[in-house]
Amino acid sequence: SATLLLDDHMELAQTSSEAVLGRVKEHEGVLIVMSANGFLVSWNTHEDQPYHAMKGCQAASYLQEDFDEQIGNQTMWSLALASGTTYAGFSGTPDQKMPVVSGETVTLASSFVRLSER
Repeated sequence: SATLLLDDHMELAQTSSEAVLGRVKEHEGVLIVMSANGFLVSWNTHEDQPYHAMKGCQAASYLQEDFDEQIGNQTMWSLALASGTTYAGFSGTPDQKMPVVSGETVTLASSFVRLSER
């Protein structure tokens, strides 16, 4: 929001980061990518994880509550959740590797986010 000052943006970024990372850890998820404007997390990525879809849904539900309480209407935010097969790996040069997750599930989640921003 244009009315937020830089310090407010920094505090908001820290608050939302702590909320996401806390809920992901609490529900046994894995942080794949953290960028300036989002997080990509996964369940059942590195090892078989019974009830992974339920854990992801629980984390998303709690995050919605966290964000409503902590962020309110200070800024727009969106949350997308999709379930299915994904492919995880690294892309780039040996000196600059970036984690990458791809697949129809990732595309679907990304589409949900874009639609929610309209």
